Amino acid sequence: MDSEETEEDDYWSFIEPIGFSSSECGYCRSKSQSSKSYGVWAHLLSPKVYQIMVDLGWRRSGCYIYLPDRSKTCCTPYTIRCPASRFKPSRSQRQAVNRWKKFVVSEQERLLKNPPIDSLSSSDRVVSNLDVQRDLSKSNKNNEFDLSKIFKSIKIEPATFSKEKFELFKKYQNKVHDEPIEMTTEESFTRFLCTNPFKKSETASLHAIWLLNGRMVAISVLDVLPSGLSSVYLIWDTDLSKLSLGRLSSLREISWINEWKIERGFRQKFDCLLEFFLFIFLGYYIHSCPKMRYKGEYEPSFLLDPTTYEWKPLSSCIPILESANKNVTTFTDDTQQLENGKIKKEFKYDDDDDDDDDDDDDDDDDENYVKVLTGSRIVCLKKDDSRVREAIKMVDSKILKHVVICL
Repeated sequence: MDSEETEEDDYWSFIEPIGFSSSECGYCRSKSQSSKSYGVWAHLLSPKVYQIMVDLGWRRSGCYIYLPDRSKTCCTPYTIRCPASRFKPSRSQRQAVNRWKKFVVSEQERLLKNPPIDSLSSSDRVVSNLDVQRDLSKSNKNNEFDLSKIFKSIKIEPATFSKEKFELFKKYQNKVHDEPIEMTTEESFTRFLCTNPFKKSETASLHAIWLLNGRMVAISVLDVLPSGLSSVYLIWDTDLSKLSLGRLSSLREISWINEWKIERGFRQKFDCLLEFFLFIFLGYYIHSCPKMRYKGEYEPSFLLDPTTYEWKPLSSCIPILESANKNVTTFTDDTQQLENGKIKKEFKYDDDDDDDDDDDDDDDDDENYVKVLTGSRIVCLKKDDSRVREAIKMVDSKILKHVVICL
């Protein structure tokens, strides 16, 4: 974050429509093809365009960007975010932080009493961690919640492969997701958690490495987007399951948003984004899956309405989700408002201040065409061309004006 270069995020994005897909669901463990979505492959994507996609309900896995079919899929997912500056830790979250502090201090004391003798570097690690122990001991006495002091041993680096990362990933997938060891390959790790579509933005995809006495205990995969941090995936050492590392990582990510906004290096590199760099995006909230409800613990949380694209308070969405006997596709009660198409436009990051009516202006030729890469040429096709008709239907016009479709 110390580079003084200007982040280049204003380039064309190239997406290739993959189409609709059905698969087994990892949340309800359905063996039928009950998980439904539409996907595109992002050959090149700017953080700006991906932010627009996130604000329209899309999510990435590597370079595959998908939009759940919320009317048909099981375990309906909703994009969730929390404004970092308004976040207030709950009692259980404070307790999780205190458990971590006590554990780290006890580990340091244990190592100081019985220092490892296998190598000089391991002994040096014990000495170098003395300042962490002192800070945490002081923090315990003062009951502090300064996460920059509590979580000192976290290293942020580009999303790249290493053998140590892969071994932790393999252990995590096997223990938590019952994935056979032989099925977890270096290629799958790289494709899922290292490869990303932000090829011109080297700092857009990061790994936050959690270290304990020099040992890697967790990896948080993050996207740095114009509106905040997007939490992509978390891997943690299953031997430390009682420490709630998933909860702790989200707390640290929320605090980073507030810290980085005032950090000189970050301000120099991302100054154009600071006005909007406000939120932690925690992926999808799935109310029907108890294991995914924890994302709603970071208050105040807001769900994206899949129809109006407004951000609705989670507290107002839960009663609707609990009383519904079918998939909820909107949290808006005013059906007349939806029928008239007069949808309140809540701010989402987009550098174009177009009026809502612009998208429906048939007199504007640009609105009737889409850029397409075919062979080695970029041409304009009419939106009703059979080759792009399905993609046009599924990919919002706010996205289309920034992308080239690859055929």
